[in-house]
Amino acid sequence: QAVALMLENPSVIRRPLVENDAGQLLVGFDPTLFDSFVR
Repeated sequence: QAVALMLENPSVIRRPLVENDAGQLLVGFDPTLFDSFVR
């Protein structure tokens, strides 16, 4: 649910730091990149 909210409303995110299951880090928010990163 949170991912869907962030993809629909990118303004709710300022400077996220997200770690995926592989241990990779994503800094910042780009809707296309974020969607592929968390899946």
